[in-house]
Amino acid sequence: LAGLLFFGWLASFLGHQVEFFSMNGWMDLQGIREIQREANAAPAPIGWSMLYFAGDNVPLFQAMYFGSLTVLLLFTLGVATRITAPLTWVIVVSFLANPATSYEGDYLLGILAFYLMIGHLIVGQWSGNLSPLERVFGSRNDFVLPGRSASDPITSQGANLMMRLLQIHFAIIMV
Repeated sequence: LAGLLFFGWLASFLGHQVEFFSMNGWMDLQGIREIQREANAAPAPIGWSMLYFAGDNVPLFQAMYFGSLTVLLLFTLGVATRITAPLTWVIVVSFLANPATSYEGDYLLGILAFYLMIGHLIVGQWSGNLSPLERVFGSRNDFVLPGRSASDPITSQGANLMMRLLQIHFAIIMV
């Protein structure tokens, strides 16, 4: 469900992605820095946002945007989650960097993506039941339709740790 949330959030900019996020849009890097300096705001991850690697190259930016949508869709479907989960976090944080689309609640997406990344990286690593390919790409059980019976629950200390850390973080935010 988080993958659907990430995909829907990013797809909502479709048709205006160049105006919102690229260096040829409403805000260039200098404008972003000036807004943050005037607002005395904490700096967004401008220095390492993947979108700024495209610079003024609109076709490269478009490839990055549609590639990001593809990665989010693969993550949603549970394909190679040990690879797509970290990429999902990088994508979500990269698109949060522009103040033209900034909303305080959007940063919760970055927190959720971070903990999902941690969970998918460590889930099942200690069980010893994974093949070498599953250790690199993720378990076959991560697919949306895994083909296993509902009476065969999968337990993981990694997933449990990730959920507890996420719960603590959200409790701190609410307080």
